Amino acid sequence: MFEAKLERGEDVPFLRDRPDILPHALWISDAFSVLAQQRWTGHENTPQPIPISEILAYADLHGITDYDERIDLLDGIITMDDAAMKYMRGEIDKRNKKQAREAKAKNPRGGRRR
Repeated sequence: MFEAKLERGEDVPFLRDRPDILPHALWISDAFSVLAQQRWTGHENTPQPIPISEILAYADLHGITDYDERIDLLDGIITMDDAAMKYMRGEIDKRNKKQAREAKAKNPRGGRRR
């Protein structure tokens, strides 16, 4: 979702306003990028948070066995995912409001016929 917007030259505040990532935490950002691309969707194609099970599966796949590193990974991914979900929910709300306005403009009586 974000990558497509960037490729079209659109502004993505979530990415523009994100904090700089310290070099020692780049591995967490890389993990988020991978996991976010595999994000599940729910009803009406709404994005869902990255499940903890997927984060732990990523850690297992990459041999991250140290308890503190796994906690850092979980905390980092959940924090980034919370910010991404907030942004995506805002975009969905904007889209839904726009669609509702357009539908109302096409049928100002709300679908009632006389």
